[in-house]
Amino acid sequence: MPTSKAAWKPIGVKALEDDADLVVRAGESRLVIAGPGAGKTELLAQRAAYLLQTGLCADPQRILALSFKRDAARNLAERVRKRIGPTLAARLDSFTFDAFAKSMVDRFRNALPEAWRPTSDYELDFKVATNTRDAILAIPDAHLSLTRGQREALPHPRGTFFRKYVVGAPLPLVASEADTDAHVAGRALWSHLLHGTRRSVLAFPMITRLAQLILNHNTTLLAALRGTYAFVFLDEFQDTTGPQYAWTRTAFAGSASILTAVGDPKQCVMRWAGAVPAVFATFTKYFGGIETPLKQNHRSASTLVAVQAVVARRIDANSVAAQPVGEYASAKAECLLLEYGDHEAEAADLAARIDGWIREENLDPRDLCVLTRQQPYVYAATLVAALAKVGRRARVEQDLQDVLSEPLTSACLDLLRLAVQTRAPASWVRATEVLERLDSSLQGADRTADRLSTHTEELREAFARDASVTEIVQRMIDFLGEARFRAVEPTYREGQLFFDTRNKFEAALDAAKRGRTWRDAVDEVEGVGAIPILTAHKSKGLEYHTIVFIGLEDNAHFGFANSPKEETSVFFVALSRAKRRVVATFAERRITRQGRGPERQARDAIQSFYEALEEAGVRPVRVGPKR
Repeated sequence: MPTSKAAWKPIGVKALEDDADLVVRAGESRLVIAGPGAGKTELLAQRAAYLLQTGLCADPQRILALSFKRDAARNLAERVRKRIGPTLAARLDSFTFDAFAKSMVDRFRNALPEAWRPTSDYELDFKVATNTRDAILAIPDAHLSLTRGQREALPHPRGTFFRKYVVGAPLPLVASEADTDAHVAGRALWSHLLHGTRRSVLAFPMITRLAQLILNHNTTLLAALRGTYAFVFLDEFQDTTGPQYAWTRTAFAGSASILTAVGDPKQCVMRWAGAVPAVFATFTKYFGGIETPLKQNHRSASTLVAVQAVVARRIDANSVAAQPVGEYASAKAECLLLEYGDHEAEAADLAARIDGWIREENLDPRDLCVLTRQQPYVYAATLVAALAKVGRRARVEQDLQDVLSEPLTSACLDLLRLAVQTRAPASWVRATEVLERLDSSLQGADRTADRLSTHTEELREAFARDASVTEIVQRMIDFLGEARFRAVEPTYREGQLFFDTRNKFEAALDAAKRGRTWRDAVDEVEGVGAIPILTAHKSKGLEYHTIVFIGLEDNAHFGFANSPKEETSVFFVALSRAKRRVVATFAERRITRQGRGPERQARDAIQSFYEALEEAGVRPVRVGPKR
């Protein structure tokens, strides 16, 4: 029996701020401006609960939630299940934009015109956008009339050609004459990647354009999509790319579907990857959404919120400071700007400080995060060594983060955790949910528990006889069922992503197992006890007690001259990950390139960062002598 709209109350939280409650109960499209710590995931979870429990989203209609990152999509789905249980929550489809577009192409590939139809076993290539020049030069002369000189003369700035001439416009049903050499080359690249080799090669923006073409080409499928999804959530809306926004307009503009878009223009740090600059301004035009700002920050202490507010005004002069609320609002906090003679002095001092914070404040190492603007393997190398000297482990998680966020990796790690640890209740709950999704006949605690217990014992027996990592991974995949897993996870249905994920996970596990017990190997893969090191971009959506942002220097922010607002947004994102402490550093000499010695650093180009910090009352503190 549905709950009445008047009787429904938020679940699992004491209350929502007034504007958040309006969004949760809205009967029309909304554009929600949600700054750092505003609780956007909770807002979307509560809205899903409201729509499903009141029957406003009535069976068989569903909710489609599209996120930018895989962990964000998974977190939303998990939070909704906790709020309303698995039965109702099953009617929320939470995907990344890329995953949903891929699922459409995988399911309806044969609905594409032959000229645009990829092979069923197409390969994902994440470097096509940046390797476009080499790809165009490799096209056989018979398939591209341009001379080598004409090809080399094409505009090839990193990623720009791909975004403008390959995926910059909707695909036509029938190929038309291209009007410039660049358009000729872009069309030829499509043809070569789709049909030039035995197996098609696609990047996710290309897949999104193919998904849009499917909807443009098939009114029946378009009507079915709109009829299925009465409500649509768009998370991290500021990072929406041109192809993603075009797909969204094709799919839902002018329909009866109600959209809730959530994002923060101040955190738009993906322009380099094709994020649409004016996406907020056009939302109202196409979807009629009412703009609703959230005013609270549930993450950071008031001291840090005040610093964030000053930096935010450098991005948007009309930005209004958030209201700190929650457990950290009145907590003691600090924002430090530390200056060093060189990167070695910086590393030694930071290692001592980090070790002290962990011991004195009883922090888990993963409560801290070291951020860099770029090249974390280079910028953080000396700090990693210095931390090791004081008995602290740190690791760069830049590449591993993507593998760990994959559903296959998460499922396997939970199975391993159950086998190496006497009690692992969180892994047990997640593994149970995965098994029941894979096999509906297992709905029932006893049957699921029996299967899990049996598999756990089999893994332990394999550990005891020193089975290889390859065998262990294969045993887990056989237990889960490859065909079932690929069927329920849309990104794995076609193409090579399942096998690529399996191989990367196996490689990470194999590296972790060398010289370690299985318990320690699982800890190593998951990063237990290790301080994470990421770029500021990769930290989006995450939060930590303490943030250490290395290298507040011109070299690190070399893009400032051309993109001052985006670089300031990166700085804002880094600062706003912290709950209690932010430390930013400057070193007069630093290694910034692999294989090179220390080079003198400056801060002239990004002086506005320092001015903002000074305005917020944060002044540089010299540590050690000048060089």
